[in-house]
Amino acid sequence: MLLFLLHEMYHVAIMQAEYTESVNENIRKVMADAFFTALVAFAFGLCLAGAMKRFDGPFLGSALLLGTFVILGIFWTRRAVRRLLTAKYTTSETAKRSARQLVAYCVAFVASSATFGLEVMGVWRYSSDRYYSFSAVVFGIITCVWFFNVYRGARRLTSDLT
Repeated sequence: MLLFLLHEMYHVAIMQAEYTESVNENIRKVMADAFFTALVAFAFGLCLAGAMKRFDGPFLGSALLLGTFVILGIFWTRRAVRRLLTAKYTTSETAKRSARQLVAYCVAFVASSATFGLEVMGVWRYSSDRYYSFSAVVFGIITCVWFFNVYRGARRLTSDLT
């Protein structure tokens, strides 16, 4: 419930009006959904690594709860992109292809964020092992690359819809 409230507060902070007509403002909503889902996926990765290490209640419960929010966030992002395509904007085949690509980028961004969370927890638990530090840096770079791809895909969709 707390994550849902944080998600809604984030949308209120980004979107000043409840219903907007502009493509750019709707793209910002899609971006907010994608980035919030990636943040929750990072926390899910942290809790999942803790649950794998010690099979106890708090880590397992929070991993299940955060995993549910990750799945809901992916569907929220997908719904927001579909709403853009069914709105009164001109939707060409290029815009539909850009929308599918944006959703795929968002899913990959969420998956890399969850893996980055797993690796960060590994570094935190096994800080003396250089392998975990190297893999955390690699997955941090991969997550940044997917961040850029989501941003670029959203800009491409914006240009296709206008």
